[in-house]
Amino acid sequence: MKCSFNTSLRPSSALLPSSSPTPSSSLTDLKVYINGLNDWALSGFVHSVHSCKSVVLTCAMFQCLISPKSAAYLAALEMHHQSSLWGVVEWQHTVESEDLRSRLAACFVLANEGTTELNSSANS
Repeated sequence: MKCSFNTSLRPSSALLPSSSPTPSSSLTDLKVYINGLNDWALSGFVHSVHSCKSVVLTCAMFQCLISPKSAAYLAALEMHHQSSLWGVVEWQHTVESEDLRSRLAACFVLANEGTTELNSSANS
């Protein structure tokens, strides 16, 4: 995957990180991106990473490369695979999926539209 952070992610089947470290330029680009977020967007970023357990999905969602719905689906991919094999526990899997989707959507709105509304009401 190649994106605006000018790095490529390689798939891995290993449990431990690969022997080739992440280039420092990639880490610098990510730090610059995160430092450029305002307080509202940073709060949404932190909550999104906490909810979906992925910086990559959060960055893709915040840059409008994927929707919050897609990010929630990708974050729960293993659960969806197990559900397709063994069936859905309706009250558990459905609630968990909808909860994750609503959390990510709220983070997205907070980061992308919350500041617009706050700025326009402050200027009134």
